[in-house]
Amino acid sequence: MMKIARLTELRRRLRSVLVDTPDLADAFERALVHHDERALGDAFEKLHRTSDGVRRDVEAVIVDWLFDPEGEINLANVASATSSSYH
Repeated sequence: MMKIARLTELRRRLRSVLVDTPDLADAFERALVHHDERALGDAFEKLHRTSDGVRRDVEAVIVDWLFDPEGEINLANVASATSSSYH
């Protein structure tokens, strides 16, 4: 299986759990929108300075996003659909 990880989905999920910490939500948003590694590191530094509850929520969102089966693609199905569309 291959997984397609959409950053827009991660951004949406992070915003939903970071409603009460808008500075942290903005930090992750900027980092992910601009694909900025340094800004992402800064966002994680801010995360480490927050409460345990917020940290656990963000970690859960990231793990769920990474391993969510909805984003999985069976390459065999993609290959057969692609080849049949050319006939």
